[in-house]
Amino acid sequence: PTPSTPSSTSFTSLSSLTSTFIDEEKEDPTQISCAVFYSITSTQKGLQGIEMGNYLIKSVVRRLQEEFPHLQQFSSLSPIPGFRDWLLS
Repeated sequence: PTPSTPSSTSFTSLSSLTSTFIDEEKEDPTQISCAVFYSITSTQKGLQGIEMGNYLIKSVVRRLQEEFPHLQQFSSLSPIPGFRDWLLS
């Protein structure tokens, strides 16, 4: 089915959905001062113990700093092992 054909199995392109919700006003890159990363984990069992997340985040930080020189703060929302148990104790 095409996006204009109603059907329970029809799909609409992401770009047509986002254009409905996103204002056309662009963000001023000089006002961007912070970047936040979420957890990066190894999806392959053989990569356990290899600090790929650290490497990937540092690589992305360098590239973002090149593109957005005003970026000054970087943060991670990566999970902390044992945090929930500590918080509840």
